[in-house]
Amino acid sequence: MFKNPGGEVYLAHMGYQFSEISLKILTFRALLFSKLIQQ
Repeated sequence: MFKNPGGEVYLAHMGYQFSEISLKILTFRALLFSKLIQQ
């Protein structure tokens, strides 16, 4: 079905890691922003 199943799995894994990292960055920014507002 796929010509390169290993590559498909690798790309899916990289995409998952990227989304996880961007989610952590967004959460960190939201926390930082709420702290700035509270002061």
